[in-house]
Amino acid sequence: MENMTYRQLLGDLIIENGSLWARQGDFIRAVRYLTLGLQLNPKAAEAYRMLGAAYRKLAKEYHRMANNLPSIINQPALELTRQIYAGNSREYAELAEQAFERAEELGAAPPTQANYWVRQKELQKAAHADSQKGGAP
Repeated sequence: MENMTYRQLLGDLIIENGSLWARQGDFIRAVRYLTLGLQLNPKAAEAYRMLGAAYRKLAKEYHRMANNLPSIINQPALELTRQIYAGNSREYAELAEQAFERAEELGAAPPTQANYWVRQKELQKAAHADSQKGGAP
């Protein structure tokens, strides 16, 4: 372990803001904050994982937008828009993978399974119920 520099601390504060924007669903703003925070603190492994997740959400959103454009014959503007959205989707997906790779290189823990906390709560309730059965005279 080592002491953080003021620069790294500032980076972590900015990363926290990026995390907040990601939780609120503003992934473009989250990417901006996370990228800036990582410029100040490039050792923040978890921030790379968050950045990868934000890029992945943007990739999925642009993919969805490209597929949901109406199919109108002889509308070059729509086809150009579709190509731009598809290109953005591919670019964000690539950036997501790069961020995830960097997080792994730095030793970030893998994300917990989607139902991890639900399962923990169930186990806790079951243990409590068992202790109530065995503890009553």
